[in-house]
Amino acid sequence: MVRFMHSSDWQLGMLGRFLSEEAAARYIEARLEAVARLGEIAQERECAFIVVAGDAFDANLLSRRTLLRAAEAIAAIKVPLFLMPGNHDAFDTTTVYRNPDLIEHLPKTVTVLDGEGPYSAPGAEIVAAPWTTRTPLEDLVGRTVRHLGPKTLLRVLVGHGAVDEFMPVMRDEPDVIHLRDLEAAIAEGALDYVALGDRHSTAPVGDTGRVYYSGTPEVTRVDETNPGNVLVVEMEPGQIPKVEKVRVGRWRFQSAPPFDLTTEADVEALGAFLEGLPDKTRTCLELTLRGTLAVREAATLEDLLDRQRETLAGVEVHSEVAVQPDDFDFESLGLKGFAAGALGELKSAAAGSGEMATAAQDALGLLFRLTRR
Repeated sequence: MVRFMHSSDWQLGMLGRFLSEEAAARYIEARLEAVARLGEIAQERECAFIVVAGDAFDANLLSRRTLLRAAEAIAAIKVPLFLMPGNHDAFDTTTVYRNPDLIEHLPKTVTVLDGEGPYSAPGAEIVAAPWTTRTPLEDLVGRTVRHLGPKTLLRVLVGHGAVDEFMPVMRDEPDVIHLRDLEAAIAEGALDYVALGDRHSTAPVGDTGRVYYSGTPEVTRVDETNPGNVLVVEMEPGQIPKVEKVRVGRWRFQSAPPFDLTTEADVEALGAFLEGLPDKTRTCLELTLRGTLAVREAATLEDLLDRQRETLAGVEVHSEVAVQPDDFDFESLGLKGFAAGALGELKSAAAGSGEMATAAQDALGLLFRLTRR
């Protein structure tokens, strides 16, 4: 029996979307911490080795600080580690895998899968389909499968890219991975397990029980359905591998259901939802708002969102909320002189249509918030 870890898409150096400057620094650190945790898990589970199926790095051109910190995190992993270039860190003329800031600080237990192989791993053989360009003109995994020879050990194929089963719209793209080729090789006994990367959500592929995407160990987008994991795989000759999903990630990128806002109670309900979010310092939220609010409620909404922007790691708001001018909203503010004149002009403009009306509605809300304070 051979037990190993399958991971991919570390994306080291990734900055993340809609993060505050402070949160972006913590997010970069979190991706390095995820690498450290998976190394610890590999030791705890007595994994013989780790394969990373592409995109260990977010790009080939990264800062020296990023590479040195990545090298330090990787060097802390105590089991043999096999890194395969993917589309983000392709093994081309600019490849990060030739950068001395990285390579000179990696231990000898690290092997870069820069060719098809085979590569010797404890108790197994590894074959690979590395990306040597960001725009390959063929199915790299299919090419590797066609070159397979007889095997004497358990064999793991490491690949990267979209599989036609998951991305039927890409079926005719030259670099798409064709599942039928993998399943044919499995049926012939030429492959025992296929470790895939590129898809950031953990998922089995096909029905053989031998082809998997591990997903990214730390979430990168709100549309990922099952990120933040690694896979611990046990292989025995003639048996379907046992694949265990192990949680590694600690961040959440969440897309909330749309909120329709027309009353004060609707704004309060949104506030209750936001207040109830757990672990806000590691949560990024995509929020869609629709409806029409009076100026007073619109101002309350903006106050609420401003407060959440300070507590959440990131908030991206898609707002289609219109502001409806209402005399009652301003009657208690006691505006005089130029301020009262500006109010009158804004109310008239806000009652119209088009971009000018929208700008006037936003200005009314800001005026209300400022004078209320």
